[in-house]
Amino acid sequence: TLAWVEQNGFDVCSIIGATGGDPQHEWANLMTCAGSNLNIICEGLNHVYRFPRPGSNHSIDFKDGVEFSVFAVPEAHEIHLSGCQYELKNSSMTLGSQGVHNVATSSEVNLSFNRGRLMVLHPRPDSEQEERNGA
Repeated sequence: TLAWVEQNGFDVCSIIGATGGDPQHEWANLMTCAGSNLNIICEGLNHVYRFPRPGSNHSIDFKDGVEFSVFAVPEAHEIHLSGCQYELKNSSMTLGSQGVHNVATSSEVNLSFNRGRLMVLHPRPDSEQEERNGA
């Protein structure tokens, strides 16, 4: 479990297979990730769900023009987001659709925040979805 991973001193975790199949299990797994303090990358068949840790700088590699979304779960503060169409500087977000449909404008999107929890949703680099959204 994620609690075991945290208790044993790890701060990063990759999860494969948590979003395939049953939608009830998918939601349960994503909410479990949101409730953790780990830096989590949850790999799905077509999408990646990232739960970055607060207080760190995070860099995500994208093709120019790839669409992604950032969600507060349930809130996040002192957010800095660059390398995309809708940048944020020392912003706050709450649960809702505020961060939906952003677009990468460079090959690297940078994200940091100091409090709360965020989820970044984007197509897998090798998915057809990225090919449709990418440049």
